Amino acid sequence: MLVPMDSSDSLFEPAANLLGRASMNIYRSGTDSETNVDYSVKSGDTLSKIALNYNTSVSAIQKANGMTTTRLNIGQKLKIPQSVWSIEIRRSDNKLLLKTNNKLFKIYSVYPGSAISQSFSGTFRIFSKQKDPVWRVDGQTYQPGSAGNIIGARWMALKGTGASAGAEGTAIHGTNRAGTPDASPGAPGYFRLSNDDVKELYDLVPLETTVEIK
Repeated sequence: MLVPMDSSDSLFEPAANLLGRASMNIYRSGTDSETNVDYSVKSGDTLSKIALNYNTSVSAIQKANGMTTTRLNIGQKLKIPQSVWSIEIRRSDNKLLLKTNNKLFKIYSVYPGSAISQSFSGTFRIFSKQKDPVWRVDGQTYQPGSAGNIIGARWMALKGTGASAGAEGTAIHGTNRAGTPDASPGAPGYFRLSNDDVKELYDLVPLETTVEIK
């Protein structure tokens, strides 16, 4: 119901927030049998290795199992998230729609920066991810958390596929502001989310996630 709904509708934001909270509660509980498989830890296993084999992320496995460390024990039973994640970025109302198995999971506000033209669109994939990235531009280096580091807490680089393979590279990232990113015309960056939102999204989606920019 939310996908065709105009984001200017007074019901859109409360409905989107309710959907997001419900989706995250179910996801974190590990009770969604449609998107989890059971796994028994074997000798030599690490969370990174398991995540790679099942096309998910370490953070996603930890959340699904209530884990606070990466330590594993042989024979330990895990629930492995097996969602097929995809992202749609709508330029018409600056919303990022996160989907799992083609079902809407959560909606985020996204803020296209000056590095993105109004006509930028196409099909992309996440080909690299980085926590607390260093930002380098015009010969300057800005450390994580510094005022000049416009990309914030997370960086997910995109690469074009198919007809978009030759498109200019871009990224989904955070912000150097507390709370909502700078939404003024010409603000720097690519596709910006609040740092809280980009951290959550980063933990959910694995490498190779499809990103459709419309």
